[in-house]
Amino acid sequence: MAPPSAIYSVIGRRNREPFSRAVRQRANLGEWLSDKGQEFERQTCKRLSLWLSKGERDDLLWRTAMSGGRATMGGKVGKLRKAQAGDVCAIDPLGHRLTDWYMVECKHLDDLALTGWVTRQAGECYHIWHKLIEQSFTHGKMPLLIARQNNYPVLCMTTLDGLPGLAARGTATLVHDKAGDGRHAIAFSFEQMLAEPCPLLEPPYCPPSSPLTSTSLITPATPTDGASSPG
Repeated sequence: MAPPSAIYSVIGRRNREPFSRAVRQRANLGEWLSDKGQEFERQTCKRLSLWLSKGERDDLLWRTAMSGGRATMGGKVGKLRKAQAGDVCAIDPLGHRLTDWYMVECKHLDDLALTGWVTRQAGECYHIWHKLIEQSFTHGKMPLLIARQNNYPVLCMTTLDGLPGLAARGTATLVHDKAGDGRHAIAFSFEQMLAEPCPLLEPPYCPPSSPLTSTSLITPATPTDGASSPG
């Protein structure tokens, strides 16, 4: 008969193995989700670049360092890093036509939980939108959320202030927010937006004040040094 120490060793190893497999599986899933999100950001940057350049260039925009984390860290120490806010930043002066006015956030999720937003003011997309609203107002920009749910077309969301700059003249849906104060989202198709000419290229472009508020919540961002301003 095996000594007790050997028996306990075998039992302990058996108990550890399922736990180790679960940890590895979770780590692999997290890595896969991260890769999926990063690839979505890269493709979005390329497609927005083509939209801004009328199909000539795909290198006007790229992923922000740490997905905007550097701007977040700067905010904690009192530094407002507008050029690095959000998931997308300009790497060419023409790209500032978009990023000087909009803070762009990209999300690729299994489920955006839009039903929860509409019915209960809850869910993944609801919380992402509110966080983006707060951050974009802090940086003096308008929010632009570009989100994709598995097996569904890509969706865009912005405020009523931001809609004219994105040329979404077709079907757009107002997602009501009980909080009010300009947090209502206008949802429309990303493909539809890209199919139309970009109004940011038509000088002069100046977004209107939001009719949802008595005073506009948006102050246009100061153009980045060395880059041209919108229009």
